[in-house]
Amino acid sequence: MSGREAYLAAKLASAGQEAVIDLSDIDSDHLSVTYQRYQECHGNLSKTAKELGVSRNTLYKRLRQLGLK
Repeated sequence: MSGREAYLAAKLASAGQEAVIDLSDIDSDHLSVTYQRYQECHGNLSKTAKELGVSRNTLYKRLRQLGLK
């Protein structure tokens, strides 16, 4: 289970039927996980994208949001 999936599962479990998830939290989590994986892959974009399960275009977008590319 990815970090995002674990986060969402925990939020839903603790909120009960009236689950409300702040989308900015999810976006922040995406960026945090992206940055961590990017560093673990030593800047290898293909490997980072593959490990995150996203396209290189999505990875580039996230890296721009982080100010890295």
